[in-house]
Amino acid sequence: MLSIERHHQSVEDLPYELVERKGVGHPDTMCDAIAERMSRFYSQYCLSRFGGVAHHWFDKVTLYGGGADIDYGRGELTAPYRVKVFGKCAFRVGSVEIPVRDLMFRAASEVLSEVTTGFDPARHLVVELGVVDHQGSGRGVSRYQPASPADLVRPYAAGLVSNDTNLLHGYAPLSRLETAVLGLENLINGPDFKRRHPDTG
Repeated sequence: MLSIERHHQSVEDLPYELVERKGVGHPDTMCDAIAERMSRFYSQYCLSRFGGVAHHWFDKVTLYGGGADIDYGRGELTAPYRVKVFGKCAFRVGSVEIPVRDLMFRAASEVLSEVTTGFDPARHLVVELGVVDHQGSGRGVSRYQPASPADLVRPYAAGLVSNDTNLLHGYAPLSRLETAVLGLENLINGPDFKRRHPDTG
């Protein structure tokens, strides 16, 4: 179902406007990016190995910040970041194992390496899996325990349906304040600023 409504009053004419921008270093943004990359790596592995994608979802990711010993001019991580991921996926197709833990670790490593300073995944990251392959009620063939590659979803297969519900909204154009906030976030998280000010993380 699609619904489009037009509002003629501009946000610029309202008494006040509040804008929140969660940049690349915000925990919510990092968790979303990690979940998306986990799904991408999992799907790419399944496609390359089996020719289809096993049903999966990694939409509950929690990031626990590491402990640090800091003082003026120095800082050392004393406890690693912990990424916990919850969801469902197939751990194997027939008897062939999918390296789920390795794929999840690689995804979290890449994202955290991109948005943090001095991050060493081998020392600074622990990934904990709360992912299961349990059978849902009413399923004739398990989505998460495929017996063979024939049970997987093929790219562009006919008759695909979503097993979830999404509610989305969008609007345009950005207000002057939104444009300013977005521009500021892009500036301070941009490569030029980071090169000049590596201490900003």
